[in-house]
Amino acid sequence: MDCLGNLNRCQAACCKVLVFFLRDPANINQHPILYNPSQDLLNYYKLHNCKLERIDHSNWKVIVEGERQLFQMSKNLWRMLITVNCQALTQDNLCGLHGTEEKPRVCRRFDENHTEGYFIPDKCILKEEA
Repeated sequence: MDCLGNLNRCQAACCKVLVFFLRDPANINQHPILYNPSQDLLNYYKLHNCKLERIDHSNWKVIVEGERQLFQMSKNLWRMLITVNCQALTQDNLCGLHGTEEKPRVCRRFDENHTEGYFIPDKCILKEEA
């Protein structure tokens, strides 16, 4: 499935959610922690209206507002989804950063359909391949 070739069907679901993993579902209201993230990943979170607070020399707290949903993946692992739109998303559900160096690498990998290991939202057309 060609993500960019099907923009007329795409609802930009991947641009409207952040995904974090939790070991304890009781932590759903705590702020997620990024351990040694790249600058590119920090920029990705900033594009999703996250405030980043440095904890120490390599770890960051992510402060983000949005609806939170929790899904159990295994006995000791939960996936937390936070609904929040990317600032680069246009009214037509297109990426305003497409084709630029400012577009985060995680987003560019979706463009190239390299989605292994990534969460694919239910409304994404790439779900049809799975």
